[in-house]
Amino acid sequence: MEYIDDEPDEASASGRNRDDISYDTSLPAQHTYLGNDLEELSGRTVLDDGCILDLPLLMLPNVVLIPGQTLPLQLYHPADVSMMQKAIAKDKTFGFINRWQMNSSNSLPKPHVVGTTAEIQSYKEERDEDLVLLILSVKAEGRQRFEVEKSWRQLDGITFAKCRILPEILLPEALDSVKLPSSLRFAVIPPQFERLTSKMQFSDGECIVVSKITKGKYNMGKFAYLTWWPPWVYLQYNTEILMKKLVNEIKGWDTSFQTRSTPSDPTKFSYWIAANIPISDDLKLKLLSLNSSIQRLRAELNILKRYNVLECKACHRQIVEKDNVFSMSLTGPQGTYVNPGGFVHETITVHKASGIILRGRPSTKYSWFPGYAWIVAECQVCRIHLGWKFVATDKKMKPETFWGLCRSSLQAQFQNDGEERLWYPCI
Repeated sequence: MEYIDDEPDEASASGRNRDDISYDTSLPAQHTYLGNDLEELSGRTVLDDGCILDLPLLMLPNVVLIPGQTLPLQLYHPADVSMMQKAIAKDKTFGFINRWQMNSSNSLPKPHVVGTTAEIQSYKEERDEDLVLLILSVKAEGRQRFEVEKSWRQLDGITFAKCRILPEILLPEALDSVKLPSSLRFAVIPPQFERLTSKMQFSDGECIVVSKITKGKYNMGKFAYLTWWPPWVYLQYNTEILMKKLVNEIKGWDTSFQTRSTPSDPTKFSYWIAANIPISDDLKLKLLSLNSSIQRLRAELNILKRYNVLECKACHRQIVEKDNVFSMSLTGPQGTYVNPGGFVHETITVHKASGIILRGRPSTKYSWFPGYAWIVAECQVCRIHLGWKFVATDKKMKPETFWGLCRSSLQAQFQNDGEERLWYPCI
């Protein structure tokens, strides 16, 4: 059964506030559809920057794992299950590579491609209904970036690679080298601070001094006047300013966005942005290859400033305007989920979508958003799978409906500013 979705979305219905969310947004991040009986693993493996080691590799299409991003898996292939079992028994770590980076001739990763180590947090083993196939459910988290030097496939079918752990280069603030130590004791951080000011007033013929607390600003670029360049040149590389600009861009998409759910560390924040913006695998891999949070934040700011709409990747029909994106999960507007067949989907949640037909009836089985039933959504023009429409089983739940769309089925449309060639971030 298929039909065009012609019901008004909650966000567009008159008198309804689309920022009104009564749903517990921590539920999708728990991935309870994998089961509540997963065995938790303790401890953490931290690899030294620059070290070279052999890692077992998992390669999946349409997913680029970012450090800090959760990766749920349902594994059926004997080689993948065996690889995970050995990783669990050893150091809980494996390497993840986007399949787009493989050689077509031998199905091995190309030299010098960048991937992310993943650390297994919990797992569960079970048999299928015929008690023949072993199914392994896994929750892992991206940890550190690595570069593949060479790769090979063992006789048991497990792919290994000799990998070098990539360092995260922490650059000092641009003006640190010219700051005068004698004046640093007068600097007040953060930029917004309170100061005491006084002025004289006459009252009943008497002169009195009135003091009050006023808001002041600390000029972060004042030391630029000791150089050849004006302050605005250096402030382009200030992590605090870059993070504030990115938050403002995200709020332009999602007015209900809460900064308390985002990391305060610039490196972790740059990874959070990379994991939550719906862009192509190619652009995500470019961001992942950058080794400095300042470079990454600047590239992400350029991407978000030029971001326009999301369209169908196959027929270029416009599907979503960027201001309809919102966060249905505590981790952000885009999450990674796995279906019973083992296919991993990076899914972005939106209030409203157009040009979509629905196929089938609502089902709550294996729902990534507990309390919501899902319906398969396809492009009205080319009929490729775009994602799902989610409908609340309890009408008191807000939002009553929303869309979860696959990043791999969508394509970002950028403002090209008159450029004829395809746009890439200016770094």
